Amino acid sequence: MGGLSLLNSAVPPRRLAEANAALNVGGYLPAGLLPVSAGYLSDAVGLTTGATVFAAALAALALLGAVLVLTAPRSATAPFIGGEMKATGRALENNRRNTQKSPSDR
Repeated sequence: MGGLSLLNSAVPPRRLAEANAALNVGGYLPAGLLPVSAGYLSDAVGLTTGATVFAAALAALALLGAVLVLTAPRSATAPFIGGEMKATGRALENNRRNTQKSPSDR
């Protein structure tokens, strides 16, 4: 629910379906594949070893993700969030102004 709320607040309406699809693929695909791969790994090398290797791999990926987020230049994400949100905000404000005018003012 948090991800969908974030999409609604950060993505322009014309791109919302696309962003929702990307969220579903990016979230549900790994959520299904990771436990299955952990099961196959545990069958191949044993439960203790498989769980340990799997946990170490996930920890390494989480650490890599944290490093990428912390070392990424701020301007790499700012144009989308700042630019799109400002443009969307301006469009919404213009739309509000246009709908509040009386028919004779238009």
